Amino acid sequence: MKIIQFSILLLTVLALSFSCKKKPQAGYRLVQAGESFELKLNESAKLDGEDLKITFTEVLEDSRCPEGTDCFWAGEVKIAVKANTGNRTYQLALVREGKQTEEVTQNAGDFRIALQEVNPYPKQNHKISPEDYKIKLAAAKK
Repeated sequence: MKIIQFSILLLTVLALSFSCKKKPQAGYRLVQAGESFELKLNESAKLDGEDLKITFTEVLEDSRCPEGTDCFWAGEVKIAVKANTGNRTYQLALVREGKQTEEVTQNAGDFRIALQEVNPYPKQNHKISPEDYKIKLAAAKK
């Protein structure tokens, strides 16, 4: 009888200890300041230890010259990002030209957000679905 009571007590203590652990809130993942991270369309990330949440909201335009073709202009890709910091929301449009390798940055309050890549790169005769887009970002305090 005492073994059963002890087992029940032990299971209760274990269950309570697991429920007390801090769990990340649903809807985003934690990322480190200054480190690169990827987001798909409508995904969000929160800067660990800071009050900044970034969401990839839309591909506004993608006129990049597809691989396998010759173009007069390299084209560009423009994406929309929503940045929530404190009680402010910033709607940012970040633009990368063709195969540009330098990151594109914009400020959102006290934070700097850098767009490093937009993938996939267009291919001739292949349409990219919005859900296939993935962006690589980095964010940090200014």
